[in-house]
Amino acid sequence: MQAAYAECPISSREAEHILVGLEHDGVRTVTFGSEFGDFAYTIDVYTGKVLEKSEPEITEEMLANAARITGKEARSAVFDVCPIRSRDAFGMRILDKGDVYLIIFNSDYGMFSYTVDAKTGEILEKDEPEVPEDSADAGPSDSDILKEAREACLATLDGYNGGAENMRLTLKGQQYRVVDAQFDWNGKHYEMQYDVSTKTVTTK
Repeated sequence: MQAAYAECPISSREAEHILVGLEHDGVRTVTFGSEFGDFAYTIDVYTGKVLEKSEPEITEEMLANAARITGKEARSAVFDVCPIRSRDAFGMRILDKGDVYLIIFNSDYGMFSYTVDAKTGEILEKDEPEVPEDSADAGPSDSDILKEAREACLATLDGYNGGAENMRLTLKGQQYRVVDAQFDWNGKHYEMQYDVSTKTVTTK
């Protein structure tokens, strides 16, 4: 997959219906779809070299116009400015409207509504109930926790000087007791778990 994405003109998050074929005569075929069309790569399993590829025609203008943040990233942008923490929100709805995401959720203080630019992540409109100033003092935000976990996991790598790819961080457990981290670096795939309360990292 890394070899295919290194050759591919789109990012891995834009790929859908990903299939990795069985090894045959030292090669595997990686195929996936996208809004531009279907991609196929034949990879040498020993060297990682792309032997053959089939890609739809994509222009720089098409890539620029198609560049969009994900619903998860839009949600993160909302809670960077929201006066309450995400754990205090319920009834969350993320509606993809094309050019914008509409994010709506309820809370003990009332309904929140945000309109987020789907390309830039900018908050275009927001409707918030009145929230006491001390409501967010109980702990760090989701983005702070994920940033802390990312830095802690990467700090465990000997000689790390940047270049981690395909980083995925997932908050798990009541009150976000742990963060599951997966990423690739220096040709290897890593899976780690960060304990939020003890600030320790374990490797799976």
